[in-house]
Amino acid sequence: FHTFSSTGHQLIGVFWNKNDGAAKVITDKAKALNAPIYACAKEDLSHIVKNDKNIDFSINNRYYDNVNFSVKSKGFYQAENASLAIMAAKVLDLNNLENIRKGLLTTSWSGRMQELERNMILDGAHNEDGIARFIETVSQDEVSKRYMLFSAVKDKHYEAMIQKLCESKL
Repeated sequence: FHTFSSTGHQLIGVFWNKNDGAAKVITDKAKALNAPIYACAKEDLSHIVKNDKNIDFSINNRYYDNVNFSVKSKGFYQAENASLAIMAAKVLDLNNLENIRKGLLTTSWSGRMQELERNMILDGAHNEDGIARFIETVSQDEVSKRYMLFSAVKDKHYEAMIQKLCESKL
């Protein structure tokens, strides 16, 4: 929730606004700390297209006017994560679009929708939201037969995760 600038310590918040309860906590904390906050929302993203190895998307908000980006991932949710990084770069005045685009295309997340071989995906989804995002992404693939190996540590809510997987009919 904070960054450091050349002029000293400055608190700045950048967050994904998808949960009203969480947004209120973040907003209240920012007010208490007298820190500016910048929210990214699903409405800011458009033209989300999945290619073989990338997700292409546009950002349209008060800072970007339908600017196109691409992130090296199979997961649709990575467009949301990338928009946070893009917003943080804007807020920190590191708004060099060429560098941002290059950074997004050279970043990889080991264990997050990682294609090990053709049609063999490794994903370390470790909570119910992660499982939901995994299902959302995998269900878009046109694969007729799937095999799945699921594992979770005992302190996770694995019963709910398994239930989500079974209900998805992947």
